[in-house]
Amino acid sequence: MEFKSVRLPSGRFQVNFSFSDVYGYALAEPQDAVSEIMDKIFRHIEEMKDTNRYYQKNLYSMGKRNPQSGRIILFRRKEKVSSN
Repeated sequence: MEFKSVRLPSGRFQVNFSFSDVYGYALAEPQDAVSEIMDKIFRHIEEMKDTNRYYQKNLYSMGKRNPQSGRIILFRRKEKVSSN
C-alpha cells in the first residue's frame, strides 16, 4: 500500500492511499495513530470487496456536516480493456 498525507489548514490530515485495485482519501485527526488510520482504510476496502453496492456515507452527508460521516472515500480502478 502506498500512502501520503497532507496537513490541512484545519490541522487535520488528508491521507491519500493506493492499494491494489482501490485508491482513495481519508481524513485523520492529528492525534490519530497511523495504525488506526491503516486499520480503518483496510476495513473499508474489505467491506467494498464484499459487495457490489458499497455505501459511502460521506457522499450522502456532504451538506449536513455530520462528524461521523465516515471520513473516507474509496474508488475502484477501472479494469484495463485489452485491444485485441
